[in-house]
Amino acid sequence: KLARQSTGGFGPNLGYYNSNSGNGPEHMALFQFAKMLMRKASDEKAPAWLAEGFAAYCENAITKQNLCYSFSYEKNEVRFGNDWDQEIKKFAQQGKLKEWSYIFPHDGVGMSALDYLTMYSMVQYLIRRDPKRFQDLVLALKDGLTSEQAMEKVYHEKVKQLQMEWAQWAIAK
Repeated sequence: KLARQSTGGFGPNLGYYNSNSGNGPEHMALFQFAKMLMRKASDEKAPAWLAEGFAAYCENAITKQNLCYSFSYEKNEVRFGNDWDQEIKKFAQQGKLKEWSYIFPHDGVGMSALDYLTMYSMVQYLIRRDPKRFQDLVLALKDGLTSEQAMEKVYHEKVKQLQMEWAQWAIAK
């Protein structure tokens, strides 16, 4: 029943688009392929924030829009504005960004719009800050480090400091 309500789905090696609903196969294809790539690159160890955030980042980088998001175990309908970058900037200006300590262990079940936006924005920030270190972050997670351990090892800063820099970046961009 859940599969029929969604616009598509994916597994480790397969993605599909439900042509009876959805926002267009190109968005779903980009989103799902990026998520599969991240899961493969990390040997299936990518936490939800990274897999979901990377998929949203790739969809936006190519189409300049975000139309897709994932849900786990139960249908989770959330409402987004038309521009995820402006949405996250608004939340940053209001001081309402989610703490990374909340985002890191999130398993993807029952996420709010701000959870999705945070994951997208975190990945966007980390890639734009230093693409090579972002790649190293994925490899550190693949090696079994937690999100916090991997970030501090790769970026040589405490997570709290990275989060503060991200919040400032989100306001300024």
